[in-house]
Amino acid sequence: ERLLRAMDLFVLPSYANEGVPQALMQAMMTGLPCITTNVGAIGEVALDNETAVLVPPQDSTALTEALERLMDSPSLRERLGRQARAFALSRCTLSAMCDAMEQVFQRAGSAN
Repeated sequence: ERLLRAMDLFVLPSYANEGVPQALMQAMMTGLPCITTNVGAIGEVALDNETAVLVPPQDSTALTEALERLMDSPSLRERLGRQARAFALSRCTLSAMCDAMEQVFQRAGSAN
C-alpha cells in the first residue's frame, strides 16, 4: 500500500482474458486514477471516465494518449481517483461482497 500511495497513477494494460485483478482493486481502493483495458471482468469495476480510463488492448497509441491526458490534468486524476475509491469501498470490500452474496442466496432460496 505504501508503494501505491507514492504513485501518481496506476496503469494495467491487460490484453488477455482475466478476472478482476487484485492490483487494480488495490489501486482503486488507494484512490489512484487508473488506466486499464476492458478485458475479462475488468469492465465490471473500471468504468470509462468514471472510475478509470479504458483503452483498447494492445493499442500503444491509445495508452500513450491516456497517459498524457492524465499527466496533463491534475483535476481529472483527482476526480477519477476519488470516484474509483468510492466505487471500490462501496462494492468491493469484504462486507459489501458478503452482503451481495447473501442477497444472491436469498433470491435463490425464494425461487424454490
